[in-house]
Amino acid sequence: MNNSLLLSAKNKYFGWQLNLGQNYRESAVWASLEKQGNGMNSLLSKTDADRVGRNNFVKSALTFDIGKDRLLLNYDITHNNNDSYTLGNGPGFSTNDASMSSGLRQDAVVTYQKKFENTSKKLEFKFNYNNNTNDFELSPVGNSLVTLANSSHQNLYNAKVDFSQPIKFSDEGKVSLGALYEELLFDAASRGVTNLEYKRRTAASYVEVQTKFDKMNFIVGGRAEEYNITGKTDVAVLSAFKQFRFFPNASAQYNFSNSVNFNMNYNKKITLPSTSALNPNNTNYQNPNVDYSGNPNLQPTIFDNYEVKLSAFDYAFISYNISSAKNQVINRVTLDADLVVNTNENIPEVKIHNFSVGMPIPYMLFTKGLAETLKMNVNPDTMNFLYVYAGYQYHQIPNVDTNGFWMLNFMSQLVLPEKIKFVANYNYIIPKGNYFYFIAVEPIRNSLDLTFSKKFFKDQLTLSIYADDVLNTNRNAFNSFETPLLISSKQDTRKFGFSLNYKLPTKNKLAKENPNLLNKEKKEDDGILNQ
Repeated sequence: MNNSLLLSAKNKYFGWQLNLGQNYRESAVWASLEKQGNGMNSLLSKTDADRVGRNNFVKSALTFDIGKDRLLLNYDITHNNNDSYTLGNGPGFSTNDASMSSGLRQDAVVTYQKKFENTSKKLEFKFNYNNNTNDFELSPVGNSLVTLANSSHQNLYNAKVDFSQPIKFSDEGKVSLGALYEELLFDAASRGVTNLEYKRRTAASYVEVQTKFDKMNFIVGGRAEEYNITGKTDVAVLSAFKQFRFFPNASAQYNFSNSVNFNMNYNKKITLPSTSALNPNNTNYQNPNVDYSGNPNLQPTIFDNYEVKLSAFDYAFISYNISSAKNQVINRVTLDADLVVNTNENIPEVKIHNFSVGMPIPYMLFTKGLAETLKMNVNPDTMNFLYVYAGYQYHQIPNVDTNGFWMLNFMSQLVLPEKIKFVANYNYIIPKGNYFYFIAVEPIRNSLDLTFSKKFFKDQLTLSIYADDVLNTNRNAFNSFETPLLISSKQDTRKFGFSLNYKLPTKNKLAKENPNLLNKEKKEDDGILNQ
């Protein structure tokens, strides 16, 4: 159940926005870990978890017009309070555990935007402070003895400046440059004893030039970054990462027309391990045969990315890209006797190949033909169409025999009588492929979702009725590389519900024109295997 309210107002001096709400969800997860051998499966762990998630948030923004300039102040606060009750069993044990996790996240941003007579010329200063505190506790139901009591605390400081202005030696030319300074302080504790202190400092600057000559667009740039990463656990000092790096980027695009183009690009970049991956403490679940932990020794990942892409009419495309990574951070599941350990590690080298194609197929193509369809300027929101997407991904890991996998998505939109919009979305990932060190045994994300929506009262009210995973086929089953493990899980992904969205009418024209000033959520990518 999700509820939220967005309020905004503006006059000629200042404007404000306030978004507050709460999310509540009850869910279930069924998981099993089996050891395969001699044509038989032996159970190591089977769990049945009931989860309750609660999230309350307030997001606010206040903007002031200072002459032609603008000052924007943002403050967000989010509180999570989650419970999980897990029945576990395996050879020689049966458990009944309750876990509680809570988190408080605060984020403050100050942005100053300098305006110029030439609106293409921009100067922006931004400062961000983020504070994040998390606590986790696991204990047997009806027992005061605590099995796990772990916590973490993070402070992040970020300051940056960005400047851009047009340049005259080409059509639509522009030069952009900027600088950034960031410092992150993270510590983790188990039973009140600090077992990780981690500090990361980043200083960076960049410059980029965009030009256009006739039908050709070019982008050339580079980013210089200096890193100073240090830390220690309760038993050892972490390997320091103190390096200066330069990361170039370049892109060339040929425009066959206003709606058809061919693009080639290259960029080199770095990704730093998330603090959740570094945290050595278990903040998930544990029984005699299952353990979770992070890895404070993770190193940054360096990527070289190459892509070619042909696009048409903003919706149809065909592309191929390759990402060559050194020290890619991955999730790894290993087996030690009968203990299954879920952790993170660096792969020294991996190349990920991606081929993808997307194509909208208007249903009018079958009734009016291609020539008439191309002539029509139809709003996609009112068009009946089928969108087809297919992607192939192959993980190339030295000394590992891997297979690629296909990802398929079909999305159909029909505008029914009374302007009722019907959307059907189907996903399917073909099994037997490798996702790093995991091999899919069953189809992944195999799901059919349906939605009916209609607008009322001059589009002020939108009613949507949805059914997710109608066929109840969304489940995971993987083998783990170099182990006899079969990892299976199923969530209660089949659900039915409705949503109401109502825009309060206003006569304030400035409020209607006011764009979204709130901060966007930043989410970590934890892969496809997290349960």
